[in-house]
Amino acid sequence: MIYSQQAYDKEIATLAKNIAEEATATGKLLWHLGNHLFGCPQDIDKQLAQISKKLKYHKVHYAYTSVPVYDQKGRPTKGAQPLKIAYQLIDVTLVEDIATIDQAKLSKGRFILATNQLDKAALPEANPQM
Repeated sequence: MIYSQQAYDKEIATLAKNIAEEATATGKLLWHLGNHLFGCPQDIDKQLAQISKKLKYHKVHYAYTSVPVYDQKGRPTKGAQPLKIAYQLIDVTLVEDIATIDQAKLSKGRFILATNQLDKAALPEANPQM
């Protein structure tokens, strides 16, 4: 196993790019969900669990509220009863999963060097940085 600072720098840049791309794509998806009305809180939990399952470097924190739905658009008349109660996301935050990112950084910059040289005297000593 060999450590290379140049490989580490390149792989860390790629990791940062992947984290930013995941944040951008997921942020757009969460923004669209913020404008959607759900039938029950379990629907919100289920939808966000599916999104969270696909995330590699982030976690989703959210809050929701109940919204009365009336039969007409606009301001309801005085004393009008809502047809149903829907639920809407009011606060959706995408947070980086620091533990996962730190774990991913640990494996960067290392690669396996294989050889068919069997003479141990011709091989250099193991890298002490490991």
